[in-house]
Amino acid sequence: MKSLPARSFAGQCLQTASVTSPAHIDTAMPVLAFVAHVAIALSGDFILYPDEIMQYLEQGHRLVFGNGVIYWEFFYGQRSWPLPGLIGGVLQLCDAAGLGERG
Repeated sequence: MKSLPARSFAGQCLQTASVTSPAHIDTAMPVLAFVAHVAIALSGDFILYPDEIMQYLEQGHRLVFGNGVIYWEFFYGQRSWPLPGLIGGVLQLCDAAGLGERG
């Protein structure tokens, strides 16, 4: 009985396998991820709290531009400031880049 070399099967697999990533996969993955994200966002059964979202946006706007409503949660310190501060920072960057209100 003839013995096979130790590398015969593994060597053939390694020689025929392609490890490179085609360019179309590199561009298709972000598109597929975005489509999946949108599909989940539109079909998800989760609750959005518009009052909280609006309050964070309002306080971020007030931090940057100086005017806005002060809700009781912020007046009495019941809500934290990191998220409105982050939103305010983004608004400040957008305003500095000229993306603010024109007029």
